[in-house]
Amino acid sequence: MILTAAVLQLSGCKVQLQGPSGPPEFQPQGLYIQTDDDVTRILSIACGPVRHSARPQETKCFFLHQVRVFRDLAFSGKRIEITERWGTMETDPDEALLTRTVFVRYHVEVKEGEEWKVDALSGPKVDRELTGDDTFLHLHFREGCLQDDEGCWKRLPGNLIYYSPETRASLEDWETVFHKFEGQSVAFSPSLDYFLRNGMIVEGQKFKLKGQCNTEASVMASGGGYSALKSGTSPSRCGAVFTVEPETKDKWNLAELYSLRTGTGTPMSAEKAQELSEKEKRRQEIRERIKRGEKVSQEELLEVLED
Repeated sequence: MILTAAVLQLSGCKVQLQGPSGPPEFQPQGLYIQTDDDVTRILSIACGPVRHSARPQETKCFFLHQVRVFRDLAFSGKRIEITERWGTMETDPDEALLTRTVFVRYHVEVKEGEEWKVDALSGPKVDRELTGDDTFLHLHFREGCLQDDEGCWKRLPGNLIYYSPETRASLEDWETVFHKFEGQSVAFSPSLDYFLRNGMIVEGQKFKLKGQCNTEASVMASGGGYSALKSGTSPSRCGAVFTVEPETKDKWNLAELYSLRTGTGTPMSAEKAQELSEKEKRRQEIRERIKRGEKVSQEELLEVLED
């Protein structure tokens, strides 16, 4: 995919969908993986109507893409290096075109002398960040999966994976994500990591996990997309794949929550500044901070999400 991205960036012609833009004949929403030696690529897609957009009746898709590498360096120790992109996705019946709006490169460190455990992971240490539209990835739906030049993206239908001795056998495609946490029960979800960092879900407070059956859990520790969960009974009784979606008064969907990070779909950005009320100006400022990946309080988040 590195080659694919380079071609998209350096090509003199604009990459476009071959067919007319519209709903796909495949199911795009879900959590995808693609591996190449020690490099793991993750793609999380959320689709739905976006009520705070200029055309709230239309279904829109947004993505979170990560390139993840484990390191064990002589001087700086154990770490996970993550290159993350957020953006929008346009589709036709059998294609998807991803346009990046936010790019951030960061790493998460394991505390000195500690083993690979979730409670030993640090918060994200940002190395580089930029914003701006850039056509990033062109995917084709063939032979039952989304594909690029590197091959097939393997999909699971939720946005959180629970890895445990009970679920390991069903997660062979995801072994590279969890191999450092061998023998432990660990959840992996870039979505949950985003929700935690922005106060949409709070560590220690219960939230719903929707899988083969529904259960509740709370986060005891987290870092780098991984979480240690606390639950009355093991989530594995409901399977290995779940959807986690923060509960808000107005029932905001995943696409709406993703759109905040991509910085798109907010009609306020097209209005003249002098026409905004003080409350609207503040809400716009909060959206911009979320887009930059800055932490916001629960109260500020509610100002954006709730009427």
